[in-house]
Amino acid sequence: MKRTCGYVVSLVAVAGLVGSALPACATNDQTIFIRGVLAPSANRQGGSCIYNNDATQAVLFEPLLDVGLTDSYTARLLIGNQLIPRGDPQNNRAESNRVHINGGIVRVATPDGTLIREFTSLASGFADPQNNNSPGFAPIGLVLIDAPTKDILLPSVMKKGTSRTILMTVKVFGTSLGGRDMESGEYQFPMQICRGCLVKQDGTDFSNAMTHPLPNCDSAPEATTTTSTSGPCFIGQDLPISCKNCQGIDICDPKKP
Repeated sequence: MKRTCGYVVSLVAVAGLVGSALPACATNDQTIFIRGVLAPSANRQGGSCIYNNDATQAVLFEPLLDVGLTDSYTARLLIGNQLIPRGDPQNNRAESNRVHINGGIVRVATPDGTLIREFTSLASGFADPQNNNSPGFAPIGLVLIDAPTKDILLPSVMKKGTSRTILMTVKVFGTSLGGRDMESGEYQFPMQICRGCLVKQDGTDFSNAMTHPLPNCDSAPEATTTTSTSGPCFIGQDLPISCKNCQGIDICDPKKP
């Protein structure tokens, strides 16, 4: 999906007609921007990972997706809003520079830039304007790899344990409360795609070597709590999972290729 900004054209007669195009919507990273892809949160409540608008949260420089465990990758992006506040309670003027984030345009390519797939991903978020020259931040969820893209990538990592690097380019769009369309600049980063690399089969998974020459992944799942920070926020994304905790998925069965 391509988004096109409209223009207001004004003609001025000074020794002839001179045309100038004034943008009717903002399309540069001086308004809204992507600060980064947030790392799995250590704040867990009710088994869910909780994200906030803290600009000091850890970010991922190279996200990791295990296509053997999941069909998609849902990122948490931290979005910044640098618009200057316009609200004035003394003059009964509402704040118009808060921004609704409505989605993003995702482009997946090979490291040399060859396009693999491009699609629009819907999102929901809300970023306040800057405060004392500090941007207003908001986390949003955005699908970076969808099921059709995963199907395209899967043949290149079919062998268990193989991986490849892809190049991600993302920009987000939204609308201010004042009715102005907003679009960020492009945010680009590498991403690793693998099959089986996030399945943990370490020594503690092994039973008697004579009767269980393979990891004993059929034993009781490892105990977890709603406050544990050791497991992934989303299975198949960035953090490993014990093979005991993903029984029934082929890639977690050491007897299967």
